[in-house]
Amino acid sequence: MLELKEWAHRFSNCSGGYVDRIADGRAMIFVIVDRTNPKKPFYMLEYNPKTQKIVQCRSYNNLQDENDNPEVKDFCNKWLDFIKDKKPARLKRKAA
Repeated sequence: MLELKEWAHRFSNCSGGYVDRIADGRAMIFVIVDRTNPKKPFYMLEYNPKTQKIVQCRSYNNLQDENDNPEVKDFCNKWLDFIKDKKPARLKRKAA
């Protein structure tokens, strides 16, 4: 929880309040890092493992979402494909 609050502060957003969603298994939070400037907040991604969708992906202070940056949008699409491909076979059968 402290790490989430730290990132919420660094990104100047409200993700620090998502603890209940995370605890309930409705959300996972990931930080996308720009390798050219890894210490600067770039994008934060909220993923819902139950729906297998990205709920939101926003930059510092929610100024941009993934649709504003073609590279981030491409990353999000590839990441979702990767997640779906890595899902255990027993779970893939249920989803089909």
